[in-house]
Amino acid sequence: MTGTDAATVGTLTADDIAAFKMADGVVLIHRQGAGVVRLILDAQHATRIYTAREQRLFTLYVPSGEREREITTQSGIRAFAEDCGTAWNSGSEPDAYAFQYSQSAKYDDTWPTLVNLLRVGDVVSLSWVADDNYEAVRRAGLHTDEARLIVTRGKRRMNFHVHTSTGPDIAVRMIRRSGSM
Repeated sequence: MTGTDAATVGTLTADDIAAFKMADGVVLIHRQGAGVVRLILDAQHATRIYTAREQRLFTLYVPSGEREREITTQSGIRAFAEDCGTAWNSGSEPDAYAFQYSQSAKYDDTWPTLVNLLRVGDVVSLSWVADDNYEAVRRAGLHTDEARLIVTRGKRRMNFHVHTSTGPDIAVRMIRRSGSM
């Protein structure tokens, strides 16, 4: 796990950048007021043999055969009320939880572009927006949630939209006001 002390939370190393570029999938998580970017090297099939470099970069081995690397980040959630004001945020709701998984991020049209913009020393954080609904979505009884990756480089701040999810307010919703998985 990289970037775990207060001064370095989310600060990318050369190994982090290499793992971002090699990762097949990515999981973004907000839990208990903190964020995690989990980079996944897919097992693809039961007989995959990982190279020494892959094992060094993706230090976590999971029972499914995948290898993972976790980067701890800052993370925040804000939710809109129907009048477009802020209804709640992760500061007022410490049990708020958010989860987004892209199993094939490296094959997405935009993820590789974002990854190629990353530099050693960049600080990544997560930003989540719940209930960013427009009138037709509200009338249908649905909720629109968004996941964003924020990259800070010196005084420059870049905001990358990663995913939008629109659906009913059920347990598998991307952002939940309380509860954990």
